Amino acid sequence: MANDVVPALSPAAGINPPSPEEGEYGAVALPSSWPVLSLLFFAAALGSRLFVSLLPRELLPFPRPLLTAMVVPVFALLGLVCGVLGKRNRQAAATARLGIFFNTVTLVLSFLALVAYWVIMHRV
Repeated sequence: MANDVVPALSPAAGINPPSPEEGEYGAVALPSSWPVLSLLFFAAALGSRLFVSLLPRELLPFPRPLLTAMVVPVFALLGLVCGVLGKRNRQAAATARLGIFFNTVTLVLSFLALVAYWVIMHRV
């Protein structure tokens, strides 16, 4: 009688347990993490003022506001590249589009800030 009972996760029941390499506990593959990297670079672009303020003054080649304005487009451009690479993955395309949008807006606004800085500094 004990042999008549089929456990829920046995191969005889047609349901196999997930392997440790798959599912939510599996390793994150790089193609699926491009959109996440895109959003992380967007967050780094927003926090670039903090990153620049952590550098010692002796190591700064430019004034802090100019260096901050130069670091933001670098992070946004890296995030844009990661978002475009992540758009190839169909499952994460929505996250990739969000990262592309955020990084594009950040890139455009940072270039406008750099142009405004250049115009103001050369007017004096």
